[in-house]
Amino acid sequence: MCQSLASLHSDPYSDEQRRNIDHFRRSRAYNEAFTSLKAEEGTSTYQKFVQNIKPLHFIKDTPWTLENIVYTMANAKRKVEIQSQQYDDLRFETLGYEVGTAHFVVYRKGAVKFYNQEEWIRWTTEAKYSEVAGLPYVKDQSYHIAAIDMDNCRLHYEGLKNFDYLKRLKYLSLENNPLLDDWYLDYISNFTSLEYLSIKNCPGFSYRGLGILYKLSNLKTLLIGNDKKSASKEMQLAVLNLLEFKPDLRIDIDPASSEESVASNDN
Repeated sequence: MCQSLASLHSDPYSDEQRRNIDHFRRSRAYNEAFTSLKAEEGTSTYQKFVQNIKPLHFIKDTPWTLENIVYTMANAKRKVEIQSQQYDDLRFETLGYEVGTAHFVVYRKGAVKFYNQEEWIRWTTEAKYSEVAGLPYVKDQSYHIAAIDMDNCRLHYEGLKNFDYLKRLKYLSLENNPLLDDWYLDYISNFTSLEYLSIKNCPGFSYRGLGILYKLSNLKTLLIGNDKKSASKEMQLAVLNLLEFKPDLRIDIDPASSEESVASNDN
């Protein structure tokens, strides 16, 4: 009888799984999900939560190998990053499109340059964000962004929407971004005011995405090289196709070499 009672109250989870469950129950995600649920008739709020919350099913049904833990943490980080980069109506209503976009970029360790300004505006670790030199903190329609530098920043596809209203943007550098892919370039092709675009060392895009950049009618310089590998034959062919549309376009396809890396129809 004692054994049967013990079996009824035995914990179906291992010690490690139980620790993960307890940690999750203390997290913000758990509390938000729990408080947003409404109990159905005959079902408590807690029962509904346990039945529907995916992380608990994952903990129960999937072995907690190192690979699964790394994947889960990376996926959670990705979701947080995307959420933080969503277009924020309040930001742009308060600061306007140009100044609001400047804050979006600078806060994420990028840099901007307004027209009639010599220096890049960048947030360094020495300064408080409220004291960034040259960055306006109120709506001012006299400011217009000429250049954006987001090299080495994990700018997601969803974050590009913050650039939609920059009608005078001429310079955009997105080097060393592992998230940049063909869909990314398709979105960028709508920024028709661009004259300079650098997507060096972005391994995610292919010659298919490169081809769509013919839509950038004002583009004069395009940097697409990769320090770790030479351009494929397909990529070289895509470059030639772009030059057919824009004979004056200068395209750097191999940053490891010098002037020979710049493809153009000047010769």
